[in-house]
Formats: sequence, structure tokens, C-alpha cells
Amino acid sequence: MRIIGWQNGAIDFCPFINHLFAAVPAGYDAVKTADTLKRLTKQCKSIKKAVKAKKTDAELTAMITEAHEIFHEIMEKCRT
Repeated sequence: MRIIGWQNGAIDFCPFINHLFAAVPAGYDAVKTADTLKRLTKQCKSIKKAVKAKKTDAELTAMITEAHEIFHEIMEKCRT
């Protein structure tokens, strides 16, 4: 995943993030994924704050990796 647009606290996960919002995955269950989606949203907001606070690359990488893992939890819940 490539991250661009770090200036001014803007984060664009290109082309990954645009693809996420393009279509709802097959098997998506809003009830099953609600709590996990809240965690992902919270994590993404934390990343934005961390970028504005000019955290280190290592710290940002760890936070982005966590967001990625949470996203995969949502994908798994869509498969079941």
C-alpha cells in the first residue's frame, strides 16, 4: 500500500482506499461488522491525528498495519 498526501494531515491510501468505497463486498453483513467497522473508523482517525502530530514513520507504519488488520477482520466476517 502506498501512502501519499501526508502534508496538511491529509492521508490518501492510493489506490487502495478509493477501491474500498467503490463497492460493498459480496456477503457484507452490517450487523456482524458494525463493531469492527467502528474500530476501523477510530483507528483511521487516530492515524490522521498522528500524521498531524508528525509521529515517526515507525509509529505511523504500526498504526496503518493495525488498520489493515482490522479491515481484514471485516473481510473475514463478510465471508462467513
